Amino acid sequence: MLSLILASFFDATATSIDKFVINRKGLKIDVFLFYLFFYLFISAGIMLLLFGFHISTEMFSLDNLILFVLMILIAITWNWFYFRGLKSEKLEEFESWILFAPLLTIIFSILFFNFN
Repeated sequence: MLSLILASFFDATATSIDKFVINRKGLKIDVFLFYLFFYLFISAGIMLLLFGFHISTEMFSLDNLILFVLMILIAITWNWFYFRGLKSEKLEEFESWILFAPLLTIIFSILFFNFN
């Protein structure tokens, strides 16, 4: 229970800081996303070095490479819309729409996944 409370607190803190940096400091969304993805790239690289990484030939199959590129494109698109909405809307309106996302996840899982 404590971890959920802390996760909610840190999510609210991060969203508020993002709103402040984008609006008050006048940082462009494209620049913000570049720094965000660069930071994630460096962090992931450090974690791979610390915890080990096994390279297999399956990683470089055409299907996996296409899925990897698709995942990156979806992440960039989602982040662009997320931060554009954060910049243009009031924080309380933004959060109310973000809270709608789990319902869409449930609907998509019903439509696209076959549950037996």
